[in-house]
Amino acid sequence: MAINPDSGNLYIEGMRIADRVTQLVVIDSRSGAYLETFAQGDLKGTVPCSLAFNADGSRLYVSDADVVKCYDVPAKKMLGSIAPVQRNPSPFSPVSVAVGPDGGIFVGDKHNRKIWRFDPDGLPRGEVAAGVNPNAMQFGPNGHLFVADSASSQVVEYDVATGEKISDFVRGGQLKWPDGLVFKPAVTV
Repeated sequence: MAINPDSGNLYIEGMRIADRVTQLVVIDSRSGAYLETFAQGDLKGTVPCSLAFNADGSRLYVSDADVVKCYDVPAKKMLGSIAPVQRNPSPFSPVSVAVGPDGGIFVGDKHNRKIWRFDPDGLPRGEVAAGVNPNAMQFGPNGHLFVADSASSQVVEYDVATGEKISDFVRGGQLKWPDGLVFKPAVTV
């Protein structure tokens, strides 16, 4: 799920079980009313795991089975997809996506246990962290990336400018298999 910072609407990823069609449903976050199904034709065959908007809500990033798809929200059209360039290619398994304060796109890769960085145009810019199982990621109010690492049962804080691990924000023993993070949104809904 993700809230569009422009409209305040809630986007929810899901699958219709009967025909296995993946869809993104848009809900009015004020009333809870269904508004529309977003880009359903472009989502055929996808397995969305995570959603993230850029700062103005004009781009939506959807982590899929083996790529991250980028959508133009006003046009309701897929623009393309992003994936890392690897020296020793192994399956790419994006399970989480977050957009940083600078517009950079951060993708949590469960198979390779890495967090990849892309510039706002989707060009690969290397990795931020390795050795993590990034089930969920969210930027905090301090601009740092917080990662729910399910393998270590902790939430880890990173400075993405340096790639430095700042802290084990929540340590193992306090939770098991963290699978989501939320900070107070900057938009008032």
